[in-house]
Amino acid sequence: MRHFIKITLILLIIVFLSAVLIYVIDTITGTNTVDQIKVSIDNILNPKEEVVEELDTTPLKVEYFTTEVTIYQGSTSVTLISNKEISIDGESKHSLVLAQLDEGNSPKKYYYALEINNIGIGDANVSLNVVDKAGNSSNIKVKVTREGFSLPFGMNEIEDWENSSYTSIGDDLLALVNKEYKLIDDYAPSDLLNLNQDYLLYTNKGDILLRKEAADYLSLMLGDLYDVTGRNVVIASGYRSYIEQYSLYASWVRQLGQSEADKISARPGFSEHQLGTVVDFIEAETGLELTNDFDDSTVGKWLLQNAYKYGYVLPYPEGKENITGYLHEAWHWRYIGVDNANLYKESGLTLKEWLEQSNNRIP
Repeated sequence: MRHFIKITLILLIIVFLSAVLIYVIDTITGTNTVDQIKVSIDNILNPKEEVVEELDTTPLKVEYFTTEVTIYQGSTSVTLISNKEISIDGESKHSLVLAQLDEGNSPKKYYYALEINNIGIGDANVSLNVVDKAGNSSNIKVKVTREGFSLPFGMNEIEDWENSSYTSIGDDLLALVNKEYKLIDDYAPSDLLNLNQDYLLYTNKGDILLRKEAADYLSLMLGDLYDVTGRNVVIASGYRSYIEQYSLYASWVRQLGQSEADKISARPGFSEHQLGTVVDFIEAETGLELTNDFDDSTVGKWLLQNAYKYGYVLPYPEGKENITGYLHEAWHWRYIGVDNANLYKESGLTLKEWLEQSNNRIP
């Protein structure tokens, strides 16, 4: 009996000392050992089943439309469209970035930017495999031709804006394209039409292109403008490809320096003109020049009052440079659709702010 009592007392002392030790440790470390012990015991008594992700074994489908591309610097990006999540198989100097997930389709559509890097002058044949989680693969082949291009003194390449992301696919009339969001380099609308030849509109050169819907409403707007004011405008610019914007931006840097150029010209990939829904206007009253005096012209005043009715809005208004990132451009108008333009006008925001809200991407 005495032996049993001794053992019991020893056990009680051990329990007491253990409790004191645990209390001291928990006080110092800020932990709760008792709760952790309870959780451990619960996990032993009630083991949780591991959730095993079910692999999608349906066939992998990957589309891409750029098989040959000409570039001016050592990297570019092309669009891949997949029915599943994919990655590059194995080690590669190239990279794959998810630009958009379109869940409105069945199956889903994953839009990727395949970033092709470290391309030297001349031709390069890029071949790589992309693979899904089930191990299905697809081979991608792109011929890249890098031409020599002389950048302004001190520039090795035209860099993307820091911390920028890829935007939604450019076919969306509300696509975000600004200093935070860029298009994939090879993006080009599939429904471009010639404003001079197809619509008989006044242009200062013969190959100014615009997407069909934007061109239809532009033609209607300029017809009504003439009926009311008796004046015509000349279209100085429309769709501009990535490589055209590259050359234009470099020329502005050469003239003004990069800091000043960034106030008036978009870096390649960051230009709204690549969307194919933007036009620049000039007219005789202001000397057929790209000038902010356009605001005070007969044509400019009419557009400021009425362009939204035709789906056109002014992205870079006066006094909003700290928001838009660009100086005022009275001549630069973007088509976003009639219903969207009405909603935008009621908001009182800049187009950049309104598009960020519409895309749920508020900084």
